[in-house]
Amino acid sequence: MVKLFIIEAHGGNILMKQNKPFTFLTNKGWRGTSWDRGGVQYVIKAFAEEFSKDEKVEIILKLNPAYINPAMLDGIIKGMKLPEDRAKINICTDNVPFNKMGHLYKDSDCFICATRAESFNLPGLEAMSCGLPTIQTNYGGQTDYMTDDNSLFIKYTLEEVKEDLMYEGISWATPDMIDLKNQMRFAFENQDKFKEKGKQAEEDSKNWTWDISANKLMGIFKNI
Repeated sequence: MVKLFIIEAHGGNILMKQNKPFTFLTNKGWRGTSWDRGGVQYVIKAFAEEFSKDEKVEIILKLNPAYINPAMLDGIIKGMKLPEDRAKINICTDNVPFNKMGHLYKDSDCFICATRAESFNLPGLEAMSCGLPTIQTNYGGQTDYMTDDNSLFIKYTLEEVKEDLMYEGISWATPDMIDLKNQMRFAFENQDKFKEKGKQAEEDSKNWTWDISANKLMGIFKNI
């Protein structure tokens, strides 16, 4: 196992991932707002409210440092007023080399993304290729590769974006928090069944390789 060093959000300490509990993983950009398109804020809130420190579960948030100043994270997390007795939340803001990302996926048990809108959401497919089942919003490009056999879908409602002028007049999904918690709880309490979804996820990911995608695109070009 590759030793990954992860910054713990509520303590600021460096820890080594060893002897792990059931691990949720989010790989996303987040600006620290309550309305970000990537939906990390919903994942944090749902996890913290659903799981207590006495349960053998944790979450890793792999956040792209291009979107957020790591020095601000402690204050942002505290500002969310999460339960004090929550299960462990770990945050990594390092630029992990692409050839090490596979280890991060494989050291986890479930990829989760409560996104509000996506064109494709490549990290979800990366996770599937490493044998992880996913929990993702049932809205956006990721639904192209998600099925009931390899993933769990989060319910949502559509709401017009009012916080960002760049998206004026556009609607994004707002994940259903109760359903998000229920799906996370199901994954945690049905780990054997969930692992079967992971096997199917890895198999299904083979239909979305770069070569297959390129051949499909060339076929379209030839018919133009």
